[in-house]
Amino acid sequence: MKQSNAGKITIISFIINTLLSTLKLVVGFLGSSGALIADGVHSLSDLATDVIVFISLQITKKPADEKHNYGHGKVETVATVLVSVALFIAGFSIGKDGITKIVEFSKGAEITSPTMIVIIVAGISLLVKETLFRFTITIGKKEGSDALIANAWHQRSDAFSSLGVLIGVGGALILGPRFAFLDSVAQIVVSLFIFRAAYKILIPNIGQLVDASLDDEKTAMIKSIFENHPKVQEYHHLRTRRVGSINAVDVHILVDSKLDIRNAHDISTELECSLKAYIGEDSLVSIHIEPNDEKQRLENI
Repeated sequence: MKQSNAGKITIISFIINTLLSTLKLVVGFLGSSGALIADGVHSLSDLATDVIVFISLQITKKPADEKHNYGHGKVETVATVLVSVALFIAGFSIGKDGITKIVEFSKGAEITSPTMIVIIVAGISLLVKETLFRFTITIGKKEGSDALIANAWHQRSDAFSSLGVLIGVGGALILGPRFAFLDSVAQIVVSLFIFRAAYKILIPNIGQLVDASLDDEKTAMIKSIFENHPKVQEYHHLRTRRVGSINAVDVHILVDSKLDIRNAHDISTELECSLKAYIGEDSLVSIHIEPNDEKQRLENI
């Protein structure tokens, strides 16, 4: 089966992260750099998220069935949440290790100064991961995949991690053994960047899991479509949500009770086309048509 661009970039990311994590861990141990070792661990977490995203993309492509009437889009949302959780764990681990080393250094423990090869590997990692981030987020936005976009930010957090290593290790090498603790300071700074990325990914996707409405901008545009249609007299019970990368809209509209079924259906079709032109052709749109005397009838009951 032919892989989509999302699948291809995820496979490429997996291969790159395998090579980078191995290189960072080996050089980190040989070059006496806790920051690079932590960066290598971060890259290992990228491997896990690559697998999660790849599997979710395969499941999401499955069509709706009897047990999943709205398709499998929520799988992507769950995968995105797992990616953000992996980021939080990586950030906590890196930050904790850096703080521990600084505390030990303040009590008189020695920190071995890192070597030049650490800077070389960190520089390579920074360039590779930033490039991978740009390719991944471009494809993620093009295909409307939240999981792929989240994974892209995970790649950039790794680039920030490598940047922190460059700064910390560079400072330790230039200023001498007395400043070897800068390697650990870099770990803490990197962990803060990772926490920020994880938070930005987690919050909107938690909203999707509990069926939060679409953002204000999309909701306002959707409302304007109903309000500006000449044959829609009123609308109510408007509900919106996300199903993975797909938008969903449910609404009741009131039309002239004298319209025949075909004309009423044409109005519904026009609205559906207008909505899909704005929120995506694969969107789920459900429009319930009511005659304009239905509201008065219900009020009189």
